[in-house]
Amino acid sequence: MRMTIARSLADFVDIQAFATSSKFAIRTMGKNCGGLGVHQEIRNPWRDEDERELNELETNQLLSKNRRRLVKEFRERCIIKVLVELSGHEDAFDIDKFLTYWKRRKAFTPNQLDLLFWRFDKYGIDCERSYFTVSIRRPREKMQLLHLPCWKLHRLWPALSASQRDLLRDRRPYLFEYEEFDDDVKSF
Repeated sequence: MRMTIARSLADFVDIQAFATSSKFAIRTMGKNCGGLGVHQEIRNPWRDEDERELNELETNQLLSKNRRRLVKEFRERCIIKVLVELSGHEDAFDIDKFLTYWKRRKAFTPNQLDLLFWRFDKYGIDCERSYFTVSIRRPREKMQLLHLPCWKLHRLWPALSASQRDLLRDRRPYLFEYEEFDDDVKSF
């Protein structure tokens, strides 16, 4: 089973885990290793609460669960790091309000995220825009998204989920007749 744990401009970490009932191998590759892979093969260390060694299926389920948790934590750390970096560039930026809002909802409104992306571009701050999420739970937030100009939608596109993109395609189909919105693009 191959698991890509994290990606950023400064660091790329690729962990490949091969789990069988008898062996467990991990290979990491990245700039921190000088581009060389570190390969470690050990006996399957995964055990349940009764110290029973897990079989291949149970080990893969545990690896998958841990991978999802690690990816989520990495993305959260990246978001916090980028917000702190932005606060260092601009004194008027109130990081406390943005962090409090993000910690409570784990997402930003369309207007908040547009403002953040604009400031990232203004100060040349590199970030993975797909790590950010847009919340449209409230009617006000949905209206913000639907009324954004096309050039702002281009900026927000990587942060939108598939259902949010479908909502835009249904409600504003005229945008997609002339403009190109690529689903595979991670950032503009």
